[in-house]
Amino acid sequence: MAWLVYDLVRDDENCRFHLMHKKTVYTKFQDSLSTMSEPARGDLNVFVDHLQHKLDKRLDRDDRNPSDAPTLDQMT
Repeated sequence: MAWLVYDLVRDDENCRFHLMHKKTVYTKFQDSLSTMSEPARGDLNVFVDHLQHKLDKRLDRDDRNPSDAPTLDQMT
């Protein structure tokens, strides 16, 4: 598989952009397909901490929620 890499180059004289071919990258089809279809997994703890932070912010804004609402860790 060939990936054609282009860049937008500004032509100041005509106030326009032009596509300029920068390079061609050759890859194996299966390797490219795997890279695009299987996302890189991050650290689960970082993800849970991020969700907990967003949940805490939302709970703090809403007076109807109890102050002792459970955390995500307590719910599993």
